[in-house]
Amino acid sequence: MGPPALVAAGRGSKNCLVSGGVDDVVARINAAVSAAGDDVDEIERPLTDGYAHALELETERSRLERRLVDAVQELAGIATPAKTRTEELSALAASLDGTVGELSRLREALADLRRHASSVRAAAVA
Repeated sequence: MGPPALVAAGRGSKNCLVSGGVDDVVARINAAVSAAGDDVDEIERPLTDGYAHALELETERSRLERRLVDAVQELAGIATPAKTRTEELSALAASLDGTVGELSRLREALADLRRHASSVRAAAVA
């Protein structure tokens, strides 16, 4: 597997447990937060999907970090042209930044939905 395959594998994984990308998951979470409904089941599904997607992003972040460390360690010992390795490192760093940004957005949306779920549960008990 060459450098382009390693970097390309990081984005839009086909092994995604949750349908859609981060934008879709965040949109579903925001819709659940905006809904004035009191159905906990309507809240739990996007919350569960969001956590599943967050775990996938955490896994992807870890994979990218390991690959970045490996690429840096290999840099001195490989006969690959420096430009190719530099391009790979740049692409890995960009992918890592994107994954971290997506994870941050998703965590913020999940926190909003968690607060909403708590208020719905509290209202149901009262």
